[in-house]
Amino acid sequence: MLKVKRFFLVILLGLLALSAGIQGIAGSEKITLYMGPIPLAQELEATFEAEHGDVLTVVSGAWCRKVRAEMEAGDIQADVLHGADPSIYMMLRDAGQLLPYSSPETAAVKPEYRTGEENFTLANGRYAVIVYNKRFISPKEAPKTWDDLLDAKWKGRIVIGDPLLCSASFAIACSLVQLHGFDWDYIRALRENEVMLADNAGKAAEVVASG
Repeated sequence: MLKVKRFFLVILLGLLALSAGIQGIAGSEKITLYMGPIPLAQELEATFEAEHGDVLTVVSGAWCRKVRAEMEAGDIQADVLHGADPSIYMMLRDAGQLLPYSSPETAAVKPEYRTGEENFTLANGRYAVIVYNKRFISPKEAPKTWDDLLDAKWKGRIVIGDPLLCSASFAIACSLVQLHGFDWDYIRALRENEVMLADNAGKAAEVVASG
């Protein structure tokens, strides 16, 4: 059951609403927050509850599939969502599952990053780079562009985060598609070059570091 809360997280991205109506917070009811990065979730929970008491139930990790499954079942458990790619919020918005919320922190967002959305707020930007292990690849040999990754010499030697499990990896995949004129041929070519998938972008970096 989803409830309206009288206080909100500064990093709020989406607030879910029941189609049957909204009820006020009362008694021992808690806010259920879904967010991705586990260390950040733990820090946020400790900081927020130090001021407001034991009011949060935090579900961290890969939550997008969980929300989609809950939505299909007609029983979304989250009150607040943080993280992931915008597509999950657009899906929830189009399904009438988001409440409008104007965060006071929006004024701190650069104008070029404001979307005009009333149902969710962009909270960060991401940069994608190619990293390599200098123990095995020289700077001269290392790939310099995204298209370099399609070279047969890197076949089976590339690792990325799984876009289905990691929002950062999903954002990177979408950016690569956009960079190539919204053509999926680049992603197909990466697959043909036997790119490996890690659970998330951090794990991908660990694979590179370990050789």
